[in-house]
Amino acid sequence: MSVVFGIVPLLWWIPLEWSGNIRSSLLFSAVAGVVAFCVIWSQGNNVTGRSILPKIRSIDVVPVAAAGVGVLVYVQQLMVRSVDDAMSLMLMAWDNASHFNIFHMQRLHGSVLPLAGLAGDGSRWAFSDYPQSYHSALVLVSEIARKTSPQDWEADAVTYVNFTAVVNIMVVLLVVAAICSLPGLRKNPIIGIPIATLVASGWLFGPGALASMHGFPNFFFTTGLVAAAIVLFHSMQRVFDPLPLIAAGACVAGVVQNWALSIVFLIPCVIAVVFITKKGRWKANRGELVIAVLLVGVVAMAGLTAVGQLLTVAPDDILFAAGGVPDPDFGLLLALLLMLVSASIFMQIGKGPNLPSPKRTQWSLGSVWAGTAVVVAMAAAQLIKTGSVSYYTQKFSIALALIALLCLGIAANGIVERTACLGRVRTFSSSPKLLATAVVVSLAFTQVFGFAFPFKPIGLPPSSESGLEAAKQIQSKMDGSAANDNLLRAVRQSVSLEGPVMYLTTNPGDIDVILAQQWFDALRGNYSEHSWKLSLNMFPLSGGPDNLTKVVTDLRFQDPSVRIVVDPENQAALDQILTKHQ
Repeated sequence: MSVVFGIVPLLWWIPLEWSGNIRSSLLFSAVAGVVAFCVIWSQGNNVTGRSILPKIRSIDVVPVAAAGVGVLVYVQQLMVRSVDDAMSLMLMAWDNASHFNIFHMQRLHGSVLPLAGLAGDGSRWAFSDYPQSYHSALVLVSEIARKTSPQDWEADAVTYVNFTAVVNIMVVLLVVAAICSLPGLRKNPIIGIPIATLVASGWLFGPGALASMHGFPNFFFTTGLVAAAIVLFHSMQRVFDPLPLIAAGACVAGVVQNWALSIVFLIPCVIAVVFITKKGRWKANRGELVIAVLLVGVVAMAGLTAVGQLLTVAPDDILFAAGGVPDPDFGLLLALLLMLVSASIFMQIGKGPNLPSPKRTQWSLGSVWAGTAVVVAMAAAQLIKTGSVSYYTQKFSIALALIALLCLGIAANGIVERTACLGRVRTFSSSPKLLATAVVVSLAFTQVFGFAFPFKPIGLPPSSESGLEAAKQIQSKMDGSAANDNLLRAVRQSVSLEGPVMYLTTNPGDIDVILAQQWFDALRGNYSEHSWKLSLNMFPLSGGPDNLTKVVTDLRFQDPSVRIVVDPENQAALDQILTKHQ
């Protein structure tokens, strides 16, 4: 999964001409074939059907259960079948407009936006400087599973909502499966199952919901790749160990192509592989060296394209950017950090030739301390300049909490491996009481982040972030909104119009006027930088319809060719204004 999510999206940087959905199917099949070849090749001459299959342990039920619960968490998105319901959910978070726009434009043009040429007005497409690997992965998954024309913007809106939820579930599955792959937890499911359940609960109900259910699916996706890469690097015993190297390299490529700052989490892990692993870490045969060189080329391509995009944005514009992000739970974050400190201290207890060294575990936990340093530095810079922490500190703090949860699992694995009474292989068949204990503790861990499900009508209101947001989603779909209806009406009426078209709504209580224009252009597949600049004239509309004349005059002065669409109640006023301008 990490290879598909990390490397395949890079192929959208290569302008390939494919008809229909065959592109995604062929790319997915090719990558699956390469991965299968590498797995079989790594077995040498002793390959058998049984040898290439994973050994199933009781802990492996946790990723499957997490994916099943994920379906319930994201059920409101998965059940969307109409563009009205899709927009009801997407209008709940501002950032959905930009992410849908990139997804829809990649579907229309078959490439990332920097390679899609210029817009019809001669300017660049909006968000050409925004990392787009997540959106390419979303296009890949959706095109394999659903055959719809990219020209059908209504179907694309539904597809985007459905498959954002699908990819969110796949990310949770990837993270929880990574934790369940740790050898100490696999050998001792009495400890492993509750720990894996705690990690899954945090990614589904707690900090994970802050990212995945508030318009930041690319950020959630990136953090999942970071988590998988940490576990992969932690498991590597040689620098050129092909399978974990390919998977970890794919994760690195995906990270730099989405949220490049998150690469900070992986620096201690890479140092540990290169310098802390046992003797013989540089041992490799010719085939492994070839794989490493190819992988370096892929990661370099990802890095260079990402840098090329980021260089077009001033650092201050990123560091001090404003935005709507839910407040992270800093109390939870502090608790997780203190628990990791205590785990690090505990692992230092006891020394002996038969005890595994805690160094690798300590370096893997270093990913949290690297992330903490970034949060502190960003917060300090923002406090000095603006007097308060803002968008990126809050957002990165959510990622830090998710990675800290993952590292609790790594710390538990390290403690189990170093503690004789815990390190012995434990099976549930040896004691039904141990099974009951593990099940009860696991169920308790599912409620650590609050009650998850929206049963308020029967007196059981949710308190977890995912439950609260699911309740809002249900209400939003039930209530609908005039703003949603007007927006969709305007798009349907103007979908065939060429040139810059501006949608002027005068209902700021229902939808922000700038956001309405973003959605208008995104759904029409025509959001350009010129359109964005024109939309800056629309702020007076926040004062109501009395300012319509001023906005129309300013727009026509800046671009006489602009076409204007309004809500039905303002059509007569617009006709009078345009008559005066003739």
